[in-house]
Amino acid sequence: MVRGRSDRPGFGTDGTAPPHSRLPLDLAFALATDGAAGTTRLTTDPRSGPAEHLDRIEVLGTAPAPF
Repeated sequence: MVRGRSDRPGFGTDGTAPPHSRLPLDLAFALATDGAAGTTRLTTDPRSGPAEHLDRIEVLGTAPAPF
């Protein structure tokens, strides 16, 4: 949603989405998260580094919110 491509093994593509189809990082993060659903622990905050490093972030664990 941000870079227009993925270089992560198993997700890579030959092409790159055109610039007009990409989202600013803050908007993509807001659309992809819902604090009311619970929490997800990641190796780093996706908003703290350059967009080209997003593929390197790994999920460490999740904690769904109780009903």
